[in-house]
Amino acid sequence: MHYPQIQQSETYPWGGHTFSIHQIDDRWNHIGGVYVFAHRRTLLTWAPIYIGETEDFAERFRTHERWRDAVRLGATDVHAIVETGRLSREQLERTLIVKYMPPLNFQHRVGLLSDLFKR
Repeated sequence: MHYPQIQQSETYPWGGHTFSIHQIDDRWNHIGGVYVFAHRRTLLTWAPIYIGETEDFAERFRTHERWRDAVRLGATDVHAIVETGRLSREQLERTLIVKYMPPLNFQHRVGLLSDLFKR
């Protein structure tokens, strides 16, 4: 399994999954996964600003359209977990968005919540 090409110094559990903590400009592998743009609330807690999934961390983070907005809202780090399966990535992304309701995922939350009520 491939991980972002940086030394992992810290981790954080999002929805029961262990994400490693990185900088947006770190060197990333061409591998898929789920990520959280976050800012530290306290020494032990983080707040999500944006949650997404990608089939390629290296390509996605070259010019991510939400990173500047996330920084304006306080994001300092990228939390990432490798997940190569598309359906697994999408399911984890949806689950985390519904659970944490990050401010930059508003349009996703509305759609996800309405999908829940249709069932």
